[in-house]
Amino acid sequence: MAGFNRVKGGDKGFEPVTISSLAVAVGDLLMWDYENEKAILATSSATPERIAGVAVAAAVSGDTSVLVQKPEEYDEYIVDATNAVAATDNYHRYALTDENAVANGADDTADTAIFQQLGVVGTTQVRGRFVTRQDRAA
Repeated sequence: MAGFNRVKGGDKGFEPVTISSLAVAVGDLLMWDYENEKAILATSSATPERIAGVAVAAAVSGDTSVLVQKPEEYDEYIVDATNAVAATDNYHRYALTDENAVANGADDTADTAIFQQLGVVGTTQVRGRFVTRQDRAA
């Protein structure tokens, strides 16, 4: 399965979010487009405050909403990584490359570093959790 696959955490239910002219696959990460009051596919500019949730159902461009599950602080997910994965990168924070992958490698301290690696899965995926709060004091 592409995208974010939750592997740890309790089932907290699902909530519909508004979309417009957007095809969504199960596992896609969505972020809020505050200006247009709808959810869009997450991009590398996503910050913790903008995360709308992980799609738990597919949607086609004609749909007006999609069901998502909002990641909680200790939920863990498996997701594709853009570079070779290594256990020595555990606890590094990464930005997204798109709604389905993280840009792993060097530890990212920007506000867009929203996913923290906790382990590796095979050679192309990381296990981790979403950063729910950022340390903006640095």
